[in-house]
Amino acid sequence: MPREAIMDDYLNKCVPLYKHALQGNWKEAKAIIVQDPWLKNAAIAKGRTTVLHVAAGAKHVHFVKQLMGELSEEDLLLTDNNGNTAFCLAAAAGNKQVLDLMKDKNQTVVEIRGAGGIPPVQFAVLRGRCDVASYLYEPTKLDADKLKQLFLTCINTGLYGLALKMLEDRSYLAFAKDENGETVLHLLAKSHLDSCCQSPQHQSSIIKINPGMKQQVVFQLVKKLWSTILAEKSSMREIFETLSNPFQLLFAAVEVGNFGFLSEILSAYPDLIRTKDNSTDQTIIHKAVMHRHASIFNLIHEIGSLKDTIVTMMDTEGNTLLHLAAKRAPPQRQLELVSGAAFQMCLELVWFKVRINKLKICMSSIAIIIVSKEGLRRQHYTTSIAANTFYTVD
Repeated sequence: MPREAIMDDYLNKCVPLYKHALQGNWKEAKAIIVQDPWLKNAAIAKGRTTVLHVAAGAKHVHFVKQLMGELSEEDLLLTDNNGNTAFCLAAAAGNKQVLDLMKDKNQTVVEIRGAGGIPPVQFAVLRGRCDVASYLYEPTKLDADKLKQLFLTCINTGLYGLALKMLEDRSYLAFAKDENGETVLHLLAKSHLDSCCQSPQHQSSIIKINPGMKQQVVFQLVKKLWSTILAEKSSMREIFETLSNPFQLLFAAVEVGNFGFLSEILSAYPDLIRTKDNSTDQTIIHKAVMHRHASIFNLIHEIGSLKDTIVTMMDTEGNTLLHLAAKRAPPQRQLELVSGAAFQMCLELVWFKVRINKLKICMSSIAIIIVSKEGLRRQHYTTSIAANTFYTVD
């Protein structure tokens, strides 16, 4: 066929058909297909895109339903230049009705991989399509490597419900590691999972969990991951080997204020709260004060007599909790909640006054004097608290 004729067909037939499929206009699209039936499964756009690719990706249920009557089972297996079937694009778009229509036409489309060998279920996970991902998970057959990849993708995209389901089906996924050698617990520790969670107000020697958090699937996932690892590994040495450095989980969680994560970990293994950062000799309580995370700091009331040791403990620079509370908060932290130097100063003052009162409850007056004198002598800065004003000179 002459090049001019090909261009005419493209402009007069393919382009309008593409537009109709994109808009979901089956009446106009059908008129073109009736006139030229070869267009129903032909590449009508750059990249070998068919009319089904366009309509499925645009989530036009009625259009796809009518088009199924024009196509054969084999037509649903056609791929674009990226290697994606229309079913893969529909999975990414997240329309279950469109997927049902194609699956009813040809059951095998569920198993046909797309670009990079990715199954349709992973297209849904990558786009965060929770309902569709769960719908496609059951009928999809995956080997161990693909399951691990899907599991890690669920974590990275926040599909914690499906991740929990996968973990319940296959406990070995608790030990999966990404390309950086980080486990799922490492990834969750660094995530902002619970910005609205607060520490429960009660006195106890056992770390407890806010009842409201138990309903959140992400914390159920953390609990399941941690309990699985503890059940599989009989000693802390084995846990170290599995998690590389489990203590870094705690400090990463403190840095972002991940109270819910810490509660789940510590409720199953309370002794970890005494863990120190090797580089600073600081516990998670010290880190919480540094980063102004009140809910994590409040855990100090739930560790029994151990709090007496922690409140007087000094880090490698001679700082106690009192000194860390008086020092300026790190940049990019809680001070960003308000704008303006004056308001930030007020926020710091309120934070300091509340924490200093709670610390005084934990410390004897003699301990406060001793710690203050030692700290001031070693640190070469003064902290003055009088008339609701404090000054810090580095």
